[in-house]
Amino acid sequence: MYNDLFDPAEYDILEERVEKLMQVPLIGQPGEQWYYSAAPDILALILQKITGQSINEYLRENIFDPLLMFDTGYNVIKNQQQRIMQVHFNIEDGSI
Repeated sequence: MYNDLFDPAEYDILEERVEKLMQVPLIGQPGEQWYYSAAPDILALILQKITGQSINEYLRENIFDPLLMFDTGYNVIKNQQQRIMQVHFNIEDGSI
């Protein structure tokens, strides 16, 4: 649903994505329904404010490099986005 309302790839700046996210209506009330969301962007923005690092720098230094994950990132540049795994959703009838 979120990608239907706006393309996160068009918002390279994390603050812009979170601001746009705040305008998206809830799919359901909290605790009533589970759905993939853009909540990691909100957490990323909080981490940026606390650490003073970009989320890419923080994750690279604290998670990806120590785990030897050298081809992993958070914000994927546009010419690499075709490499991102597509998210699949369960439909009410159980199909994907």
